Amino acid sequence: MSHLAGRELYLILDTSCLIALNELGILEYLARLKEMRINIVIPKAVKEELTSVPGLIEDFESTTALTGRLSPSLDHPEVLLRLDPGERDVILTALSLRESGRYEIRVVIDDKRARNVCKKLSINSWEQRA
Repeated sequence: MSHLAGRELYLILDTSCLIALNELGILEYLARLKEMRINIVIPKAVKEELTSVPGLIEDFESTTALTGRLSPSLDHPEVLLRLDPGERDVILTALSLRESGRYEIRVVIDDKRARNVCKKLSINSWEQRA
């Protein structure tokens, strides 16, 4: 396995990232990531937001979705209050998975404020490159 320290890799995706992949016609590549033993996580709030996009839920059924609300302990919950529910759930899911210490976590999130929260909470995120 090519992941850091032999830990399983989890990608946690935000709504707008999934919508962009769908609009580009490449959402099916998420299934290929699963073949490479990379777990795709769609938090509950993100899945709920996706219901506003006709047909998108059916398009990503091949991906893994965590539907349970995870509630990690947070030292600074106020930083999450300014985020929308999808971004908040992405970060909470990342924190919950990270607590076990068994997984390598990456979030894919486009909102700069949410990425700054990730930095503050030491969550690895991919940043857009100009």
